[in-house]
Amino acid sequence: MQAIKPAHYPWLDYRRYAFSLGRMGGGAAWLSGATASTWDPETRHIEIRGGMAQQAATAWDKIEAVLEAAGLTLADVTRVTEYLPPNGVKRYAELAETRDARLGGVRPTVNTAPVAALFRSGALVEIEVLAGPRSSVVGDGVIHLPTLSPTLPNGDIAYPGDVVGQTARIFDRAEEILTDLGSDLSHIAMTVDFLSPAARNNYKSSGQVRLDRLGPVYPGAAGIVQPQLMHPEALVQYDITATRDEPERIDPGWRRYDALSYSAAVKAGPLVFLSGMGALDPEKLEFRHADEIAAQADYIFELTEKAMHSAGGALRDIVKQVEFVAPHAVDQYRSVAEVRRKWFGDVPPAATGVTCGALLRGAMRIEIVQVAVIGAGAAEDETA
Repeated sequence: MQAIKPAHYPWLDYRRYAFSLGRMGGGAAWLSGATASTWDPETRHIEIRGGMAQQAATAWDKIEAVLEAAGLTLADVTRVTEYLPPNGVKRYAELAETRDARLGGVRPTVNTAPVAALFRSGALVEIEVLAGPRSSVVGDGVIHLPTLSPTLPNGDIAYPGDVVGQTARIFDRAEEILTDLGSDLSHIAMTVDFLSPAARNNYKSSGQVRLDRLGPVYPGAAGIVQPQLMHPEALVQYDITATRDEPERIDPGWRRYDALSYSAAVKAGPLVFLSGMGALDPEKLEFRHADEIAAQADYIFELTEKAMHSAGGALRDIVKQVEFVAPHAVDQYRSVAEVRRKWFGDVPPAATGVTCGALLRGAMRIEIVQVAVIGAGAAEDETA
């Protein structure tokens, strides 16, 4: 099966969960976020122990076990995303030291995502990994840029207090990196940007920078408010994915995206990058199911299915999800598990869930960012 199922995983009974520890797609392994959570048979509770170094080491132990089940090793890791709550951001140096020690000479792209909180109480970090050999679709055709903050060469912030200027600075840096790699901004397929609460009022103005600098196929995108960013003076930071394949706009016929600086989804080779989705009707522009997180998730997966059909794939081709949950919906988040089971059945995607500072629309309880590999689901059917 395309879900990665370690024979030995002593930390938790992962079979109880409505997500996979990892999914195979395009020859690569897409892993769910791993924390230091461990079942304690004495207390009969899931516990998290230790400081940052110990927690990161446990998370890497889990990652190594999942990769081994996929026939891979830590040497195959191409991208690491580290989700950090505020008390974890303060201990980032310990996290980086532990990562470097475990990966040895391997130097993957590192994305650092500040979040309001992690779902496991006491967790200082959640680590998500993408891994695959150079010959895989991901290893051969995808460029993951490190997290970009709007800084100057000396480390000072550019355009203090100006989210438009800071966004432009980030795309200047992205262009420099992509040019060095023989690519350019027109090959960006997905952006996820985190913005501070201070940037929220003027955030829409930064869309003009995207319209001017990106395209002709605008990438998929998500914008998430977080209580703080990695640079204390930054109003915005970006995680950017580009592709060596020509990006193709996926148009499910939703007029919402006609005037926006991002697409509903972008296809690049067999990969599909879907913009962050909330429960907003993309045709009528009306919000659905206010205050009901499970109903919102159900509607999001309905939209996802339509977008995947437009891309020539199916829902079962989704290999990874990141679920950003509004703070006032955390108590309801468990209800999303049954919705995921309804839509994805026995082979769900890898998934990481975190609490954000806020979502851009007040009625939103959850926003889901997804990646698919066309044919991943067909491979499951052949091996089932």
